[in-house]
Amino acid sequence: MRFVVSKLPSRILPASFLFAVSVVHLIARDREIPAENAQQDTLLDHPNWLAPYVPTPPEVIDAMLKLANVREADILYDLGSGDGRIIIRAAEKRKASTVGIEFDEELCNVARLAIREHHLEGRVRVIKGDILEQDLSEASVVTVYLLPKSLGKIAALLQTQLKKGARVLSVNDEIPGWKFTRRLDIRENSNGRNWRVFLYTIR
Repeated sequence: MRFVVSKLPSRILPASFLFAVSVVHLIARDREIPAENAQQDTLLDHPNWLAPYVPTPPEVIDAMLKLANVREADILYDLGSGDGRIIIRAAEKRKASTVGIEFDEELCNVARLAIREHHLEGRVRVIKGDILEQDLSEASVVTVYLLPKSLGKIAALLQTQLKKGARVLSVNDEIPGWKFTRRLDIRENSNGRNWRVFLYTIR
């Protein structure tokens, strides 16, 4: 895996997780397709549908957590948390308290199962709901992997609710109108796919 970090002046999975992932493959495998072609028929017509379910690889998650320097004192929110892999990994690897917000009830159930499997109930939780209707004010780190048009919808919410110094990580697309602090380019080992992560700091 190759990491390349750019700067601008500002503003593995554990073995026990495989069971939860297998459940995801059964109930959501048709959603695990490249973002540019993804369809999620049950939610497409909802006015606040923000992104398809496209899992983030463990190596990319680890790079994200390192880029934002996630620590035990942090409270990390993952907006569109899917099967819970980011919030679980942040809690296990970085000891952070984490919250996932997910609109799809099936994925929420998969995430909650995985949280129980990892005995992380006291540190990790999932909210079934609309990202645009949440209170994010306690978050010190926010992760997002949304459609480009959806990032514009949440930008004002993040800017208004997050405290100064909070870090925002966006996978593959920039947040419109924001200047990133750092950019990380990652080449995935398994298939050679290229990923980008943008780090922002609330000023």
